[in-house]
Amino acid sequence: LASAKATTIILPERQGPPGSLVQVPVIVDSAETVAGCEFILQYDKSFLEFVRLDSIGLADGFTFAVKTKDDSIAISMARAVGIQKSYVTLLGLTFRIRNSAQVGAATEITWIQSRLYSESTSLIDHSVKHGVVRVSAISVFPNPFTPNEDGINDTANFIVPDSLSFDAAVKIFSVSGQLVKE
Repeated sequence: LASAKATTIILPERQGPPGSLVQVPVIVDSAETVAGCEFILQYDKSFLEFVRLDSIGLADGFTFAVKTKDDSIAISMARAVGIQKSYVTLLGLTFRIRNSAQVGAATEITWIQSRLYSESTSLIDHSVKHGVVRVSAISVFPNPFTPNEDGINDTANFIVPDSLSFDAAVKIFSVSGQLVKE
C-alpha cells in the first residue's frame, strides 16, 4: 500500500528591490479533499506593507472573507466540493517592500493559525511552510511568470541596476521551489 502524501500549505520565497510589489502565492500541496480553509498570517509591517489579496487559480470557486489588522491577515475560504487537484495556488498576497528595507535583508511571513476542511467540514491534518521576502538589487517581473503561451505573463523581465555589472547565472524555479532550468 502506498501511503498518502501529507497536505502542506506553502508560502514560497519571493524577492524584490525596495519599493517594489511582490506577490506571495498561497499554495496547497495534496489538496484533493480541501473544500475550505481558515488562516491567519503575520508579517513585519516595518518591512512590508500589505496591498491586496489576488484571487488566482482555483480561488474563483471559493467564497472569501478577508480581514487585515496591523501586521496580520485573516482569510476564510469555502466551496461546496473539494479541490480535486493535488497541487494548487489558492490566491496571491501582494505586498510592497518598504523603501526603508535594506538590500540583502529578509523577513518572514508566518502562519499564526491554519485550518483546512474537507467537504464534510472535517479538519484535515496538514503542515505549513513559512514564506520569506528578501530585498534584492535585481527585480523580476512578473514573479511568478507562466510561460504557457496564453499571452498572459509568458515572459519575465529583469531589472538590474546600472551599478551592478557582473556575470550572472539565471535559475528558474517552480512555485514549489524546484529548479526548472539554469
